[in-house]
Amino acid sequence: MSETELRTRLAAIQGNLPLAQSRKAGNNAMQAYAAYAASLDVYHGYRNDVLKQRELIGEETQLRYNGMLESVWGVLADVKARSQTVVAAIDAQRDALIAETDLQWVLQGGQPDAFVALGGGEQATAAAGH
Repeated sequence: MSETELRTRLAAIQGNLPLAQSRKAGNNAMQAYAAYAASLDVYHGYRNDVLKQRELIGEETQLRYNGMLESVWGVLADVKARSQTVVAAIDAQRDALIAETDLQWVLQGGQPDAFVALGGGEQATAAAGH
């Protein structure tokens, strides 16, 4: 959703609400859009850059291992780092989807308790003992 489309939908909503609710809906919509745009940027960064770099590092590590320049422990450490990067990318995708849902809800007149916190999935996973 582009910012102009957001503003168009927001204007339609604000026309149907009293002044106080209209201002609150406008503020919520702008915050929801900012959270959505930021989480989408983080997700695209992981998908387009970080995962590709991790894949390249993995290939280089495997070549070093095949040339007997890297130990098994180095390969295992790389695999662990690569899997953690994939988990972080999945968390970023989840955050983007939650932010999009929050934005759609605000545009329908809802008021969320809080907007998505970027990187919140890592804290939840650590708290769960994984």
